[in-house]
Amino acid sequence: METIEAGIVLTGSEIKSIRTGEVSMSDAYVRPERGELWLYNAYIARYNAASYLGHEPTRNRKLLLHRKQIRELASQIKRRLYTGTVTTVY
Repeated sequence: METIEAGIVLTGSEIKSIRTGEVSMSDAYVRPERGELWLYNAYIARYNAASYLGHEPTRNRKLLLHRKQIRELASQIKRRLYTGTVTTVY
């Protein structure tokens, strides 16, 4: 089993919710699309102090990795060598 660290594209209200610990990765998974890796089913609660334009709690989020890492992981996921699960967010 291999552990890979990746960045995630987030909005300001998502960052504030993560800092308060209102995040769940229990159903999250990674899927390659158009040369990028995307995080699906990650739940980040709405931030109460955010305006009405806050984020959608289960929206798809882009993962940030080097292009070579994306190609390798995408090919392994497509060949079913990896399931692309997510365990933690810091």
